[in-house]
Amino acid sequence: WMTAGMAQELTDAAYEMHQNAPAQSGALATLATQVAADLDSAYPRVMRAQLAATAWKEVANAHRYRSDYDGALRALDRAERELEGEPTLTYDAAVLALARATTLRDLDRLAEAYALVQSAVEVFREHGDESRVAQCGLLTGIVQHGQGHHLAAREAYRRAAALARDAGDIRTVG
Repeated sequence: WMTAGMAQELTDAAYEMHQNAPAQSGALATLATQVAADLDSAYPRVMRAQLAATAWKEVANAHRYRSDYDGALRALDRAERELEGEPTLTYDAAVLALARATTLRDLDRLAEAYALVQSAVEVFREHGDESRVAQCGLLTGIVQHGQGHHLAAREAYRRAAALARDAGDIRTVG
């Protein structure tokens, strides 16, 4: 059962439950990191790096949902290290940047969060991922709101909701 498919399934299961059961989500994500780390060289290095980084991102999400922001940032650091030396994984790096921006927003480190989300949104646009572009727009609005820029935040929320609706991303619309 030590396969790339197993690592992916564990990561997917962790993602699905991080909001409602963050402790169990964290356990599954941690197991996914171990499976990804133990994959043999029959799997391409880029695949192993991507699987490991995604699993570490889910560990970070589980920490964030338990308000363990330091743990979340450490897990994101580890995820970023997994991507080092893999220039083809810019999309995955942008996903990590969005996760880090979300965590920094929770820590009220709004300027840092804003800078990260702006760099990530360009990658998502280039890849045609309108759902993640909408998520970046939502986070931009939240940051602007937190900074007291209410009119800019309102416009960011409106654009994000329209993009999310067009992309069929009901969670972001909500």
